[in-house]
Amino acid sequence: MSQQDFPANPVNVMHFLRMVQAHHVRLSAMADQKASMLIATCSIILTLIGGYVRSHGFSAPLIIVAVFPTVSVVMGILAATPRNTNFNRHSKNLNPLFFGHFTLLDKDDYLTRMDQIMSTEESLHRAMLDDIFGLGLVLRKKYRLLRVSYLVFLAGFFAAALVGAFSFLFN
Repeated sequence: MSQQDFPANPVNVMHFLRMVQAHHVRLSAMADQKASMLIATCSIILTLIGGYVRSHGFSAPLIIVAVFPTVSVVMGILAATPRNTNFNRHSKNLNPLFFGHFTLLDKDDYLTRMDQIMSTEESLHRAMLDDIFGLGLVLRKKYRLLRVSYLVFLAGFFAAALVGAFSFLFN
């Protein structure tokens, strides 16, 4: 049977859209938690390094171990920091379901846009799809920054181990 034989049930469509939207929100929360864990871990490492440097002085592996977590912290903070796009409040692309957009609107404009969205089932579905797409774009940026942050963190330990091994072997 073809898809035309089974038209989409509006209740099922709405349930599906809510499920996808909730999944995106959970992924965003997970990214924020991962960024928070990385920031905390790197901050602890940097604190320990600071104490060690005060009593023992600098060494090449120590400097490497300090630089890479610092870069990781910055990347983690960038991943977790909300971004507010510069939208014109009169733009048709402004999504009143998205926090960063609807805060640009005054109450009457917000209510008017929401009334337009809720006027038909099709416009309601379209708004949810736009919101899901926007969440996906935010997720892509967050996870890209997180990946780089974790890779920098890992590279720092490998670099410090290599430099430490060379200085041990050749000193």
